[in-house]
Amino acid sequence: MSDYENYLKSQKEKIKEIGIEAFQRVDKSATQIQKVIQQSKNPIQQNAIGPARPPVGAEYSESSSSEDEDDDVLKNDPIFKQAMMQKSLKQQQVGGNTNQRQQISNGKSDKEEEIKSKSQNSDSDDDDSDNEEINQRDMISKSQQMHKDITNLQDLFPISLEATLKGHQKKVTTLTIDQSGSRLASGANDYFLRLWDFNGMNQDMNSFRVLEPLEGHPIKALSFNSNSQNLLVVGGGPQICLVSRDGRKGNVSIKGDMYITDMAKTKGHVSSVNSGVFHPLEFNIFATGSLDATVRIWDSEKKLHGIEQQMTHVNIIKCTDQKGTKTEVDKIQYSKDGKIIMIGTQDGSLQGYSTQICHRPAFCMRGAHAAKNEYGGIHFFKDNFKLVTRNCDGTLKLWDLRNFKKPINYVDNLPSYSPGPSVCLSPDEKYILTGSSTSNHIKERDSFLYLYDSTTLDEVAKIKVGEDSITDMIWHPQLNQIIFGVGENIQIYFDQQKSKKGALNCISKKSRQVSIEDLHNNKPVISPHALPLFKESYSYNPQKQLKKIRTNPIVSHKPEQPQLGHSKGGQINNQSTITQFLMNTLNSAPSNREDAQQALLKMQEQADKNPMFITNAYKETQPEAVLDVEDRVKELEEQKFLQKIKEICPSCGLKICTCKNRYKFEYK
Repeated sequence: MSDYENYLKSQKEKIKEIGIEAFQRVDKSATQIQKVIQQSKNPIQQNAIGPARPPVGAEYSESSSSEDEDDDVLKNDPIFKQAMMQKSLKQQQVGGNTNQRQQISNGKSDKEEEIKSKSQNSDSDDDDSDNEEINQRDMISKSQQMHKDITNLQDLFPISLEATLKGHQKKVTTLTIDQSGSRLASGANDYFLRLWDFNGMNQDMNSFRVLEPLEGHPIKALSFNSNSQNLLVVGGGPQICLVSRDGRKGNVSIKGDMYITDMAKTKGHVSSVNSGVFHPLEFNIFATGSLDATVRIWDSEKKLHGIEQQMTHVNIIKCTDQKGTKTEVDKIQYSKDGKIIMIGTQDGSLQGYSTQICHRPAFCMRGAHAAKNEYGGIHFFKDNFKLVTRNCDGTLKLWDLRNFKKPINYVDNLPSYSPGPSVCLSPDEKYILTGSSTSNHIKERDSFLYLYDSTTLDEVAKIKVGEDSITDMIWHPQLNQIIFGVGENIQIYFDQQKSKKGALNCISKKSRQVSIEDLHNNKPVISPHALPLFKESYSYNPQKQLKKIRTNPIVSHKPEQPQLGHSKGGQINNQSTITQFLMNTLNSAPSNREDAQQALLKMQEQADKNPMFITNAYKETQPEAVLDVEDRVKELEEQKFLQKIKEICPSCGLKICTCKNRYKFEYK
């Protein structure tokens, strides 16, 4: 058995040991991507092979166990294909050279030509066999090096398996997860909030709750509080709301008065809110940043305001640029201890405020990023001094609050498009994770995940994830799983050995198979006798049944006794006098009385068809009935009077007037 066959056999055995091919993130046709893998003792730069993302929406099917159905690992490798193409080209070149040599030797004898052709054929066969062996060795060495680099990358990061969460109809804009890692919340431009429960999901990966918390507004930011009971929802409008972890909508913030110039006098935001985050330690405190150039701090336990019972802010921070004018807020983030709130504004500055002093910034860096570029993310380290920022100007910068005059280090040439990709840290804070897109056009776009060393910002890995832009991302410290949004979907990278719970709980549960009964018995069953009103009791214990009746307030209600003595409680006593009889008659509903008007109207049709008394007398002389002629007589008199008045009054100049001498001259 050759070395090549031994290598293929070992690769098949490794795949069988894993047993979860449906969730394998590493595609068999891996594309070559440059990475830098740093070793602990001797840092050496190597050309690692980055895995390509499998097709989006791959179904989770069981892998076949037979050896005949298993595909060879190297069949789709680009290096293997390239080596085979080179081999075929060399064979064609060798065949062409032999034909040219035979055409040149026309003047020689036939025997010499035959001997020479035999020698050439034997030489070409030897060359082909040598070339095949060399190509085979090169192919095996390159493939082994490629898979060795991939395994080295998978040993560092949890990227061996992948799961896709689907459901949103438009681009996913924000993600958040609770501290235990059991519940994930996602928001998108389709206005909907989706809640995912890793403990309850199976391989179908369906969300358990879908709601529209802020009607008609895309969701821009989400944040769980410290006890993971409430979720802050920030939309495109001036109002925000709270949602429970089960998806029940809570309190809504008040909308500020847009005609007040002093933003401190308004009780809420007056423009679109861009960012919001809960306090890392206090479960009832959260902050929001808006286009009205303010950051407002709220308390969910504060007394509600107004008839609609809405939340009002506790404190306010006014953000200004270098000239002292208002500047819009893009992103806000608390430090790990909650003592500092860092604000990224539209003028590109970073402003850090103490939560105790809100009228002036404790840290301020003007021109930290390019102006009029959106902040993708701000993330603090555990020491509360270092932080990393990501901006749509194509840079990633590392800062230290102890020396906030310039960044410690930075990386440029990271193009990104709105909404900008976020940034996060690994659980041990050794690596920084961010995303980038190569083009603004969807057809030409390729998206990558970048991993950098957190101290030197040297590139550690570059992983291609798809063709749509990357938005928000999370690297959960307890789960050790990477969650990020790509277009309309949510991708989860994890590993069977390095990760805990989360998506691992889902892939172990198979989806429920649809039976024939589910298809036919989907119509509603209408059974009126199953209602409590018609339901009969089948209890044979009389004491138990009597006890149940006593607990029912309607059944055990005592009927009212007849009224005795004086009238009271709106009830009239027995009719012993004429006054009581009349009062009872007036209070009773006139159900038996006949309406005289209705009775006459019913006889109208019969009277028109068969007239008996008055109508027959006027049938020939006056067929059309004239009930009242007084109005007609008055109209005729007015017409005669107006006809007499022909000239204008000589005294007032009007045709119709009230002058005394007018009618004397007129009638003369």
